[in-house]
Amino acid sequence: MTCYKEEIFGPVLVVLETDTLDEAIKIVNDNPYGNGTAIFTTNGATARKYSHMVDVGQGIQFYTQLKTITTQWKEEDATLSSPAVVMPTMGR
Repeated sequence: MTCYKEEIFGPVLVVLETDTLDEAIKIVNDNPYGNGTAIFTTNGATARKYSHMVDVGQGIQFYTQLKTITTQWKEEDATLSSPAVVMPTMGR
């Protein structure tokens, strides 16, 4: 993808989908430019592994309301080979 391999200027959003978490981390870390990156996942262990292993050039801190997490995030869950997507629906 040319827009990911060459430096571009302006408000551009590039969305990439990978088969594995390790592939996503490699794509981000192999890019020579400063990366602003996000991961969309329903798995906390995956998000934690991604945030610790990815080398990014910028970061944004969001101030949100404190919420209690009641799900246990196991490290072995971060190695799932296929992504899990959940689409919440209103009123169902």
